[in-house]
Formats: sequence, C-alpha cells, structure tokens
Amino acid sequence: MGITLMAAPATAQEMGVPVTDRQFLDLVSKKLGLETSRLASGRVTVWKQRGATPSLIVFLDGTEAGRFERSQADALLADFPEIRSQLASGNAGPSASQGEGGSAQGSGSSWLSTQDKEGLWDRLGHWDESLTLGYAMDYSYSGVLVRRGRTEAALVKKFGFIYVGAEASYVSFKGELSDSVPYAAKAGRFGGGARIGADFVRYHLQWAPLPLPEFFWTESDLRGKYFGRNAGTSPTKVVKIFENAAPPSLAHSVETRMGAFRYTVTVAPDIYKAPIHYAAFDDLPGFLGTWGMGMVVTPEGFIPGGWYRFAPVALTSISLGEQGIPLSLGLGRISYFGSDRSQFRVAWSGELIFGLRSKEGR
Repeated sequence: MGITLMAAPATAQEMGVPVTDRQFLDLVSKKLGLETSRLASGRVTVWKQRGATPSLIVFLDGTEAGRFERSQADALLADFPEIRSQLASGNAGPSASQGEGGSAQGSGSSWLSTQDKEGLWDRLGHWDESLTLGYAMDYSYSGVLVRRGRTEAALVKKFGFIYVGAEASYVSFKGELSDSVPYAAKAGRFGGGARIGADFVRYHLQWAPLPLPEFFWTESDLRGKYFGRNAGTSPTKVVKIFENAAPPSLAHSVETRMGAFRYTVTVAPDIYKAPIHYAAFDDLPGFLGTWGMGMVVTPEGFIPGGWYRFAPVALTSISLGEQGIPLSLGLGRISYFGSDRSQFRVAWSGELIFGLRSKEGR
C-alpha cells in the first residue's frame, strides 16, 4: 500500500513522491470520513493546489476522494514532517496565477515553504519521542567472553522546547569475568537513568551499580589484566573498576546530533579513567531498514563498528482523545564493533515502540 504525493494531476506518475505510511493513510481516511479499506483498494495520490484558496487534494486512482483546506492541511501535515517536506521540495503544483506551462504570473510563494524550512530544522535536531519496551543481548570479548542481557523501559517526551526522559533496566551477566569480579554478587543489577535537553543536544545521567559497565570490553586483554592484577601486571588504561573493590556508580553523558551525525562523550570518574567518546552516522537509508557506522574512542585507541536496523512494523494506533498513539514493533538492530578477533562486541536488540510525538512537540 503506497501513498504518492503529487505536484499536479497532469503529471502524477512522473512527479509523485511515494510514501509508505499507514498511519498517515488511516488519518486521512478518518478525517475524510472514509473507510480505510477504500483508500487501501487503489493508488492514493495527494497534491497541493496553491493560489487564493490553497488546498490539499486526495485522489484515489485519479478520482478526487476529498480535500483539505489550508488550515486543515497544516494540521494534518504537522504530524508528518517527512511527508510535508517531500510534498514541498520541488514538487509544488502550479498555482492559480500560473499558466498551463507553469510559468509564474504572480509573486506568490508556496504556502508550505516556511513549514518545509521548519521541517528541515526539525529533522536535523529532533530526538525521538516515544515509550519503548525492549530487550537487548550482546556478546563482548576481550580475552574473556561475557554475555549480557538487558531488559529496559525508556520514555522520552518533549514539552515546549525541552525534552525530558527516564529509563529503568535490569541487566544479567554470564561469563567467567563477571562471575569473578569481587563485588559482582553484591552489586545491584537494576539500573536507571534520566535525560534532559533540547533539539541537537541533551544530558544523560545513568545510575548503574552493575558488575561490568557499558564499555568494559574496550579494555584490551582483560583476562591478563584482571586475573593477573595481583602479580604486578600493568595497570588498566580504560576501565578503572578492575583495580578497585567497589561497584561503579554514576555515568554522565552529553549526547548531540546533527541530522545523521551523532556524537556522545561519557564521563564516569568511578568507572573509567578518561572520557569515552562515541561518534557515528546513524539512520542512513537502506534496504528494508536503516544502517549506520561509527567508532568508540578510548585512551587505548579507537574501535570501529557498524549496524543495521530493520524498519519497524506498524501494528496499530491507540486512540487517545483526538490524537492517536502509533504502536510498532522494532524487529531488531544488529551491530558489530571490533578491530580484530581479540576484542569485539556483537549485539542484537528489539523493542515495542509507542510513538508520543505531538503537534506541540514539533
């Protein structure tokens, strides 16, 4: 089922922008008073008409199925910045003051141009607003293999221009190293965290009194360094806890994004000897999903990695007043970080996603 955003009916096939967004189609059906199955039965095209009374017109197999006046179209497209941007970027239909050839006979500009600029800014710096319930598992190796499992609930919501988030998790460990850390049996396996920030940048606090921290595997040759620590071996360069007999406490991170680019610096004086840096390009379009590549930088050097994320599958939309909350299933994110066979991390994660993004938060 596809939605195509059209510049004009005369050139629908050539200038259309295909979109696969069931939530958008369901909302259009609801607002037009149509059965969802009706729009699903054929090819849906949408194009904008400019002029004195701009409007958004919906066609089903070339026949008009309904239209939205400017205020209605603004409200509809506010919930779908990607679609709004596609409709505005070079695919505007001729206005009422233009001739058939499309040459301008007036000085009017697209009524979506301002929204498109806002949408571009939005896409560059907007963080996901959602409630997620997920599970992740990874195998990390650095002279000794450790399996970690994490069950997590995370919430992020935007109020005005401020993002606020919270999370809770339970982590389980299996492996020789985690079973041997002196305080592993005493350290709690429940963790939590909080986020606050704005577009482009946010602060992340993690409370994780766990046997092994997030980046423990970036310490090279853990078997030799940890199990030989009483034999006068060289001290660690990255993970401070392998020289102590107390569990870690807090980790502080500053997370930034600019479009596809991500950068995070983590400072945890009780855990790491120096800041941990993470830089990546994420959410790059791929076949049936998105992908990314990046690196983790520590005092010992950098470790490259990459990942692939399957596109979420839309399940349903939960009605809450006038706003629907889309529910989708993230089928999985598979990642690998490693420089060679002596040090690597392989991970998989999946999640249920409740979309919480509202008009006010856009």
